[in-house]
Amino acid sequence: MRRTCLSYLLSVLPPMLTGCFGHGEGEPPPILDDTSGDDSDLVCGGVPPDLVTFTAEPAGLWQGEQGTDPAPAILLSLTATDEDKDLSEVRVQIWFDDYVDGVVDTGDSPWFDRWIIIATNPCLTSMADMSVHAQATNTGALQPNTWYDFVGRVSDAMELESEFVTTVGGTPKEDGTDPDPRSGP
Repeated sequence: MRRTCLSYLLSVLPPMLTGCFGHGEGEPPPILDDTSGDDSDLVCGGVPPDLVTFTAEPAGLWQGEQGTDPAPAILLSLTATDEDKDLSEVRVQIWFDDYVDGVVDTGDSPWFDRWIIIATNPCLTSMADMSVHAQATNTGALQPNTWYDFVGRVSDAMELESEFVTTVGGTPKEDGTDPDPRSGP
């Protein structure tokens, strides 16, 4: 029977547990195996995930980190599925631009790029819902009362990437109310 990094560390090396999940921004997750305890030698991987929904909705006034003032925010919501169930860890990447035409340059580094731990048991997670709140301030990347094209992509625990998905969303006005109606295409 194969053991995962987590089960091995829990039984043999507890002080090094952070080494298993200590990957940071843009770094790949550790490779994990079956944790079911049986001898099936279950291995997931080989099928890329699908980003099935990606939405951008005004979120009113939102207070980010403790001690910050509430500011207009947009809520970016993503739902991914994966046939081979390796969404135990998901990399979320998001790009944007303020020229709403359905096209965003993904050649540069993403505006948002994070690995998110969804579950500790690999090969058991076929769907993942994720959300990102982003404040829109006059000094930040996103501006209040502005419409944007957002492009999202997810990667599964085996680093296989989904197709890009585009959505349009507007940031609230400075008082947190919905943005002005979008003009143009």
